[in-house]
Amino acid sequence: MFWDAKGVILLDILPQGQCINAARYCSTLDRLKEAIRRKRPGLLRRGVVLQHDNATPHSANLTQQWLQPPKGIAIGLVWPAAPGIKFDSKPPSLQEDIAVVNKARAKSAPGPNGVPYLLYKICPNILKKLHKILRSAWKNIKISKEWMTAEEVYIPKEQDSKGIN
Repeated sequence: MFWDAKGVILLDILPQGQCINAARYCSTLDRLKEAIRRKRPGLLRRGVVLQHDNATPHSANLTQQWLQPPKGIAIGLVWPAAPGIKFDSKPPSLQEDIAVVNKARAKSAPGPNGVPYLLYKICPNILKKLHKILRSAWKNIKISKEWMTAEEVYIPKEQDSKGIN
């Protein structure tokens, strides 16, 4: 998916079972260039920044060549500078998790999972078990279906509150 502040410019979905490769990515960039010309006239003259990661199709020689003139930079696609800080992709250690929990105040709002930090402070074994589960998910790059569902719970801060406004 390619987007800007005004919305989606191009949505490119691979058929099930297919993997992205450099050739397919370059053809997607061709379609992106046309979509930008069609949906955001004049934007290519001002310059478009493509924010890539280091995935193989993004960093492949074929893609790098595509981004060179006349196709890429000459028409306004700009490759951003490499980040100044290397992304640390290793999972957090138990000590780092404990430090986060200890830093949180006991009366802090619950964490992203809705569980109050106080529970982890009082029952450190629960934090250890959760850490093992999260480490396994990180290592295996597998997330349970239940964790893929997001819910929002609005907790009013005022006493006797009936709404969230």
